[in-house]
Amino acid sequence: LPLPHPALTGPALSILGLLALGTGFLAWPWRSRLARDRMRNFLESLGITLSVFTVAWLLMGSLNRVGPVPRTVMTVYLAQIATCLGVLTFWMIQRTSMALPEQAPAKRFVGLALLLLLAHCSLTAAAHVVGLYQAGYVGHLTEWLHQAAVACLAFAALSPAVKSEDGASARVPLLRGALFPSVTSFAALLLVALRIGLSEAPLSRSLLLLIILLMVVRFLAQGLMVVDLERLSLDLEARVEERTRRLEGLHRSILADLRAKTMASLAAGLSHDLANVLNVIRLRLGLLRESATPAQGKDLDVLDEASERAISMTSRILASSRLKESRPQPLDIPGWLTDRSGLLRAILLPGQRLETRAEGRLTALVDPSALDQILENLASNARDAMGPGGRLLIRASAGPGLVRLEVRDDGPGISPEALPQLFEPFFTTKAAGTGLGLATVRSLVLQNHGSIRVESQPGQGAAFMVELPAAP
Repeated sequence: LPLPHPALTGPALSILGLLALGTGFLAWPWRSRLARDRMRNFLESLGITLSVFTVAWLLMGSLNRVGPVPRTVMTVYLAQIATCLGVLTFWMIQRTSMALPEQAPAKRFVGLALLLLLAHCSLTAAAHVVGLYQAGYVGHLTEWLHQAAVACLAFAALSPAVKSEDGASARVPLLRGALFPSVTSFAALLLVALRIGLSEAPLSRSLLLLIILLMVVRFLAQGLMVVDLERLSLDLEARVEERTRRLEGLHRSILADLRAKTMASLAAGLSHDLANVLNVIRLRLGLLRESATPAQGKDLDVLDEASERAISMTSRILASSRLKESRPQPLDIPGWLTDRSGLLRAILLPGQRLETRAEGRLTALVDPSALDQILENLASNARDAMGPGGRLLIRASAGPGLVRLEVRDDGPGISPEALPQLFEPFFTTKAAGTGLGLATVRSLVLQNHGSIRVESQPGQGAAFMVELPAAP
């Protein structure tokens, strides 16, 4: 059966196919740099289509025919060419944002197909205008172009995925590609302005409507660009501030770690020498006890007890200063908590309770011996802070790329004045403390590429958050 208006049906179906292809591009996954990239690219392409069609409409003027081609048919041809050019522009603008780097061959075939379709549409319209379409070689050439475009689309669908190199798809769009839509729209509006200035004939309603549509599209595209740039500027400022705070915190942590190591080394040397002196004193006290009277023996007992406490304190300082080099390795945290729960319970006082929780499968990258020392120090601090019926909770959970260990007690909490100095060497709130326990904990956490922070309010206990990198 013959088709109605075959001269119009073919180009009209082609326009519908091109619009469907452009809609398909919108459905592809994107790696957008700005929030409204997709909509702005669509408007830029629509601006190209309107610009080309406006210029062609302006050049046709009031002609009823262009050569042997009626104005209606020629309008459809021009709409086909403008749509094809718009879809091609849309593809060229957005192809660097499509998050499918492994489909690079398919992208090339799609671009080539659009170029062939544009050549087919343009040559077909030109051949009809000059009356050569019926000539064998011209008609055959247009059909060859059309079939080649279809073949390229088939090759695009059949192209195998290839392994992409890192950053291969993150190419920066060329400046001429970014400026092409704006320059085309400006050229179209400039031609319309020249037409108005050089001709006294009024503009047709159709041309006036095209100009209004083109200006609206350009206004929307530029408006979206301004909004996106403003939001990008605010986001960039926030990211810079956040990065600055992180760097400052890291700088403070490094300085505190260096200071802790220096002070620990100094304390270790002094403790060793002091322990030698105290051992001499205890030896002499033993000799004096042999010839002392009962009254003198009581005084010697006091001195012996004091020296024993001093030796015990120097031993704790020496133990705290021995920081071996950490060797992080994958560690199953739930299993580790189960194995260490008995030891941690032994650290607590009678009547104090220990509760451990692990949320899911958690594997941290940490030195097991370092983690033992970290938890033992934190459990010892919690024991001293809690009352006889206190409860210590150790909970493991997952975070973005990390494993979080929360050590929470229900003691009296930490005063706000003490929180900033809590990890400083020799700072302690306990009468018999050395002030090296938490400094040691922080050094061990940093050696394992983690972080530690404390949350506490007076009367509501304290919670130490140890964050360690998750194993890949």
